[in-house]
Amino acid sequence: MEIFKRAGVDWQKSQILDRCIKQVHDGSAPGYRVMGDVNTKFADLTDWQNIKDETVRDIDIFEEVYVAWGIINMTPVVKHFDYTLFPPKNMIYKFGVWFTKKMYAVLKATSLIKKWYRRRMSPDEMKRIEDGEFDSSAILAIVWASLKKLGDKAAIIMWTSILFLMIWGLHGNMEILHGLLDKPFGEDWTQKITFGLAWGEQLVSFVVGFILAVALPCLIIKIRFKESLKDYGLGLPKKEDYKKSWVAFASLFGFTSLFIFAASFNGEMQAEYPLFGDTITSWSGFLIYELVYLLFFISIEFAFRGYLLFGLHRIKMDGHTVPPVLRFGVYAILIQMLAYTTWHYGKPPLEMGGTIAWGIAAAAIALRIRSLWPIIIAHWLYNVLLDLLIWKDIPQKLSGN
Repeated sequence: MEIFKRAGVDWQKSQILDRCIKQVHDGSAPGYRVMGDVNTKFADLTDWQNIKDETVRDIDIFEEVYVAWGIINMTPVVKHFDYTLFPPKNMIYKFGVWFTKKMYAVLKATSLIKKWYRRRMSPDEMKRIEDGEFDSSAILAIVWASLKKLGDKAAIIMWTSILFLMIWGLHGNMEILHGLLDKPFGEDWTQKITFGLAWGEQLVSFVVGFILAVALPCLIIKIRFKESLKDYGLGLPKKEDYKKSWVAFASLFGFTSLFIFAASFNGEMQAEYPLFGDTITSWSGFLIYELVYLLFFISIEFAFRGYLLFGLHRIKMDGHTVPPVLRFGVYAILIQMLAYTTWHYGKPPLEMGGTIAWGIAAAAIALRIRSLWPIIIAHWLYNVLLDLLIWKDIPQKLSGN
């Protein structure tokens, strides 16, 4: 009962406790007194999260499948059970005994593989490897240990981020998708599925990016990590952080707008932006494009500042330190900044330089206000400003050209 209380769960939901009380305590809950600390809960000591009630019910159902229990506990069943004193009652039980022994023989033969898989390098071995003093066989052990780590949360975040961004392509150019789809569907397949829209290529890229950089990571967060999307910056700022969020938005947009205005006079930036080129001539077309363009900034901000930054920053070190030590901490800012800058490789030099400053500043602000939305809106708006300046030839008009 006390364990349930410390876990933050109603003990009356436990069928085992309920049956125990009914059978040995006349159906009334026993009273007790705790000696020592009476208030500390598991969540105060570690990143504790209870499983859902539905999961508990599912486990209770599967607990009744004692055949599975017998197979899992094959060693004590076969080695210690005395079938002379307790002979099988009928043919079904005899078959069960025979099957159990055969299965144990198979599992025993594979136990060495299981032990090798679970083997961990000793501290001395790790020290020799770090000093470069290891033989060729240790290389395989290092590779295997690395492969086993692919299932860790940090590894999942990093390799899925790389994979999804690689499929999307540098700057969202979808090189891999074009390589796969151009031949069977024609090089103009993006135009076909967007019904000949002049900026159909960009529209498809925005949607693909949203799927790869937002939707799929969100599924991983909810299904694999079983965490809230708010923990990854998709929630609104807390009420006590509203003022800080507005200051952050105004600062980001204000400083970057000055930079954008100056950058709009650069010939390389004019050649790169707007992405729709000269395909849009009306204000209505421009506004529709820029609204859809917001998808792009939701995608890249969540990919780098949400999934990668928040995901890595929150991971704690293995061990029993209190409080737990963050494994990456502020280094997560540098990791996502390097990935963000690399993804922009090939862009105009002015933009490449800006990605470094934005990657660090936006990440630091995101960690402070715990929300991406002020950053997303600021990022989107200053790019809308850049498109507007170049689309309407403002730099040329101001310079008299």
